Amino acid sequence: KAESAFPAAALAHPQNAEAVIQTGNALRRQGNQDAAMATYKAALALSVSNDDDFAEAQYWIGSVLDAQGKKSAASKAYEAAISKQPKHARSLNNLGSLRMSRNDARAEDLYLRAIASDPHMFEA
Repeated sequence: KAESAFPAAALAHPQNAEAVIQTGNALRRQGNQDAAMATYKAALALSVSNDDDFAEAQYWIGSVLDAQGKKSAASKAYEAAISKQPKHARSLNNLGSLRMSRNDARAEDLYLRAIASDPHMFEA
């Protein structure tokens, strides 16, 4: 029921990046990765003046790309999120995981930054 509310919220507030991101999340949970990606990109276009929304949209774009096995593109999306919001814990964590999978020594610093940004983050 809640998932059907997000598209309605985005339709009611098409300039609200957060509502659009939540719609993308609902689509992603339903398994519609392509529609979710398009929705996150729409949110990205809306968030050029809001670093928090920009980082959140980039994080979700990275998550979809990562799930699709597009690791390099996912890394770039996480890096873009971090460039706008250096303490975006989930982006720090996921970029750390991608680097860890390549035995990149920089992964540890990303994990430590993720934990410092969100001490309750269990993933890091």
